[in-house]
Amino acid sequence: MPHRALLNDYQFLQKISEGNEKAFEELFRVLAPTLKPFVFRFTRSNESTQEIIQDTFIRVWLNRDKVSEVSNIKSWVFKFAANECLHYLRDKTIHEKAINRLLATQELHTEHTHQTIQLNEIKSVIVAAIEKLSPQRKLIYQLSRTENKTITEISEQLSLSPNTVKNSLVTSLKLIRKHLDQNGYAFLAFLFFYIENKF
Repeated sequence: MPHRALLNDYQFLQKISEGNEKAFEELFRVLAPTLKPFVFRFTRSNESTQEIIQDTFIRVWLNRDKVSEVSNIKSWVFKFAANECLHYLRDKTIHEKAINRLLATQELHTEHTHQTIQLNEIKSVIVAAIEKLSPQRKLIYQLSRTENKTITEISEQLSLSPNTVKNSLVTSLKLIRKHLDQNGYAFLAFLFFYIENKF
């Protein structure tokens, strides 16, 4: 089904509202690529863009019961992304002009304290998963994700073969996804894998 038709399909949106993870994954596949340039426009950082998109869809999942009532799902998701961008800009004390530009382009969606607590809990699970990695795997993972280094750059910096670095990253992602799944965040395990491999 074409993307536009899918986003307007009531049965598809109803599945998401009912917690269908497959439908939610499909929504992510359709909208994440369009969110990336919008978010990057404000962050100018691949890493921050990844995190904001991840947080956006976590919030969408936490509000999934409202999806079937939304008239325009794309605009609804973009409001979550806009709100995450605003938080990012404020946290990083970015120039006021950039904040005003964001406020002018998106109507902000007010988040409830309970949802923020849930988001923080999920982030804690992700951090805990990374902390469980062995020291070398953790270092390789952080060089790849935090510093955006390539496999070749990491192998040169750590005096390891590229194949060793690649295998370490693959293993680390599997362990992180397994930890997320074991803690009841199967949907996030999918998002984590998709974001890590597509952005």
